[in-house]
Amino acid sequence: TPARPTPSPHGYLNLGGHRQDALPRTPLPRDAVACAALALPRRACRPDTWEPDEPLQIPDPTAEAPADWDADEDGEWEAPLVPNPKCKPSGCGEWKRPQVANPAYKGKWVQAKIDNPAYVGKWAPRQIDNPAYYYDAAPHDVMPIGGVGIELWTMQD
Repeated sequence: TPARPTPSPHGYLNLGGHRQDALPRTPLPRDAVACAALALPRRACRPDTWEPDEPLQIPDPTAEAPADWDADEDGEWEAPLVPNPKCKPSGCGEWKRPQVANPAYKGKWVQAKIDNPAYVGKWAPRQIDNPAYYYDAAPHDVMPIGGVGIELWTMQD
């Protein structure tokens, strides 16, 4: 059984906390790099053939509505989206400066943890006997059912 919770100096119950706690005031390592990618130097410019106002995808011009499509029941038919052919040569949409992988990036920095000496295990309340509990040896032995009521709802426009 876990140890009893102990009052803390702040008046709260100390339930043992977590198995591991973060080290207090652990500084970010000097060689830590926060960015996974670096922007290319300023000389990277948007190409003259870039289409900023063109969408990346357009409705398929060769697609046709299915023969059994009913606009009243199914709504207005919309063609599937395909990549915009105007974007193939250089690109479309908002232009962003290309990025390269940062060779100094070591992954997301996580603060070191140590074992918590005050951890006493997962806390559970103390168990006591239930005076109202009884064991039913034959739960299937019930009074006969005289009838069953069924309520059926239908929804129509």
